[in-house]
Amino acid sequence: MEIAAYGNEIHQNHRLLDSIIHNSYDGIYVSDGQGNGVLVNEAYTRITGWREKS
Repeated sequence: MEIAAYGNEIHQNHRLLDSIIHNSYDGIYVSDGQGNGVLVNEAYTRITGWREKS
């Protein structure tokens, strides 16, 4: 597989995962190695009231 094809596949996977995270009815919170929140979805915000920093 060529590098361009890998890049396209990675982009498609990223879009799919982004859609899953942001459309999930389950609250999703992602943190970095230090425990800092780096991503939350709308369901998490609705459940907890906590918002991701912009």
